[in-house]
Amino acid sequence: MAAPSINTVAVPTSMASRGRYRFDRQRMGAVNGNGVAVAAGPQMVTWAFSYMTPTEYAWWYTTVLGGALSIDLTEAELWDDLIAEQTFVNGVLYRPTNEVYTAGAFWNVTITINQLLPLLLT
Repeated sequence: MAAPSINTVAVPTSMASRGRYRFDRQRMGAVNGNGVAVAAGPQMVTWAFSYMTPTEYAWWYTTVLGGALSIDLTEAELWDDLIAEQTFVNGVLYRPTNEVYTAGAFWNVTITINQLLPLLLT
């Protein structure tokens, strides 16, 4: 399985192989007049890490986000809820959040990627 990538930049292997990775598909929001389910809400990824080293945190904050609060994604390779690699052509990556910095590490770090639209092959 290939490592995830954000705008064609691979996530470092020190992070790609750990953390609690959760992919949320769109959920059923309603049923139309024909009884067919209608999707609601965006697809998103929440990737939680017990800790990150300063180098790992800086990769997200500086290298990928350039210090911004969020960036638009134009190409991301991520795993879906079946752990299958999927290409997304739209999304928003938000600045990582963490609980505390102590003992030389950022603790309880969360990466959120929202508004994911998959590449649709015809």
